[in-house]
Order: sequence, then structure tokens, then C-alpha cells
Amino acid sequence: MKSTPLNRMLERMVATRSGVWLVCAVYFICYVPFIVLTRVLSGDELEFGDTMVGAEVLPIATMTSVVVMLAFIFASGWWRCAGQRRVGRFTVPWPGRWTALSGLCTAVILTTATMVFSLGVPIVLAMLVMRGGTLVIAPLVDALTGRRVHPTSWAALALAAAALTTAIKGRVDGDWNVAATACVGAYLLAYFIRLQFMSRLAKTDDTEKTKRYFVEEQLVTSPVTIVLLGVAALSAELGQVGGFFAQARSGFTEYWSLGFVLTAMGVGAASQLVGIFGTLIFLNPRENSFATALNRASSTISGVVAALVMVLLFSGKLPGLGEVAGVLLVLVAILVLSQRDRFDRWRAGVVRGVEGQSSGSSR
Repeated sequence: MKSTPLNRMLERMVATRSGVWLVCAVYFICYVPFIVLTRVLSGDELEFGDTMVGAEVLPIATMTSVVVMLAFIFASGWWRCAGQRRVGRFTVPWPGRWTALSGLCTAVILTTATMVFSLGVPIVLAMLVMRGGTLVIAPLVDALTGRRVHPTSWAALALAAAALTTAIKGRVDGDWNVAATACVGAYLLAYFIRLQFMSRLAKTDDTEKTKRYFVEEQLVTSPVTIVLLGVAALSAELGQVGGFFAQARSGFTEYWSLGFVLTAMGVGAASQLVGIFGTLIFLNPRENSFATALNRASSTISGVVAALVMVLLFSGKLPGLGEVAGVLLVLVAILVLSQRDRFDRWRAGVVRGVEGQSSGSSR
């Protein structure tokens, strides 16, 4: 494969054990503007005049995501790693059956995540509910796919679960709603399916397999989302149905002439970058419990920073004490994960010491 500057940087991120921490840093940087721009569009904390809610933001955002996705995979050169199919006189990248299904799950994940942040629930609470649910799923997927969970991952999962409990205690009844519950349910089911595909097909030290899975999944996610939104919009047009369907129709038809287009495009670009670097974290060869804890912790901290940005720029609502305590526990979880290699060296030293004492006693 011809090397490009982007490809060389990504190779270091994917191929080295320490590269996952750089991926997390980029993921964090992309997640903050994604949340802030989505909340600005929803306008629930601002005197913003006309606003975009629910699915209204998705058509413009998703079209932008397709452009960013194509630019990324071609600029990196990774498109050559995908399966190929002949279409007329051209050979084009083409996903396999299982990566296509994984891409469909990712479309559900990105769509529901965007909708949750536009429904008016507190940012940090939404982050912790979604992230906490995925943390519960991760060790279950590891068990189903035969992966051993490292002791530091168990410790990080326990800390993250404590963070979730601390943050949502006494908050859900007053700040949650049925639409948010439906979005989170679909989000978690999609993650449960997607992580199993990743574990069986792509979580390996063979970077070519990892890149192939990544590209083929990306080729499906945003285009499928546009198709689903188009079907919803057409259903609203033909059947005069409301809710999500009517919002999707409005996103395609009513908002191009208003002052929201650039902001919605910013949501789409940031969302796609979040999807790219979040996926690279999940594809780390270590077990799902490690990758998921690291991914979820990074994004939760992004939520706190985004909430603080809303406070500073738009007089938004400060996170509650429970949410702040939850984030502190998440920071401790990241610290525990960062000591994984040191823990392994310490455990190996203990084992060697015990074996040395045993052999000395036998003599």
C-alpha cells in the first residue's frame, strides 16, 4: 500500500500497544464539539429562536458524515484493504456480509446518540447512562467470544459501574423521558451485536484484518443511515405520520434555507470523526472490557467538558455533584487501565519469585 502521512500516523496508532492512548486523545477532542454543536441546534438551554430537534438534525449531518468518511478512507489509503467488487468497468471497495451488518449496527448507534443529546436530558447523565450500559455488555461479550478479562479491566469496570450509580441516583425520574429510554435501548442492543462481530473478525494483532473490517464497516454506516432517514421522510410525506418520521422529513425539506446548515454539517463532521476514532479504540486487540472501559471513560469526560463549555458560552446548567463524583471515578478507572503493563510485570515478578522459592525448597 502506498504510504501517506495520514496512513503513517494511523499505522502507529493501530499497530503499537501505546497507540490506543493517542487514539483516545483524538476521540476526546472530536467528541466535545459534537456534543456542544448538537445541543446548540436543539436550543434547549438557549434563547435560539427556531431550533432543530430529534431527527431533524440527522439528514444534513449524515450527508456530511458520508463526505468525511470517504475523504478519510481515501486520504489514508485504507480503502485498498477492503474487499473489492467489479462494477461495470470499475473495481470498488465492497463490504462483506458481517461487516455490513456491523455497519448497520453502527448506524443505529450514531443515530440514537445524536438524538439523545437533542432530547433535552442532561449531557453528563446521558453520557453515563449510555456508557454504563456498554460497560455491562463488554465482559458478557468477552465471555461469549472466549476472551479472558484482565484484572485491571475488571477493576476499571467496577469503578465505572460505581460512577454510573453515583451519577444517576435520584436523577432519572426528573430528567429522563420515554424517547431517551427508547434511544438508549436501541443504542445498547446495537453495541451488543457489533462488539461480537468485532471480537470474532477484527480484534487481532493482524493490522490488515483490522483495517479491512474498519473500512468495510465505515462504507456501510453513513449511507445506510441516509437511506433509513429517507424512508422515514417518505413515510411521513405519504402517510402523514408524525414523531421521528415527520422530523426526518423536516430535516430533508425545511432547514436548508435557515441558518442551521453549517452547524448541522459541523455535527455530522464531528460525529463521523467520533465514529472513526471510537471504532479504532474498540478494535484494539485487547479484550472488550479494556477497550470499552477506555472508550467509555474518554467519552464521559468529553461530556463533562462539553457541559462546562455550554456553561461558559451559553449559560447552560452545571453538572450535579453526583455527576462530578461519577466523572472522578471514571478518571480513576482510566488511571487503573493505564497501569496494565506495569501490573503484568509485577505479577510476572511475583510468579518468578514464588517459583524460585519452590525450586530452592525442593533442593
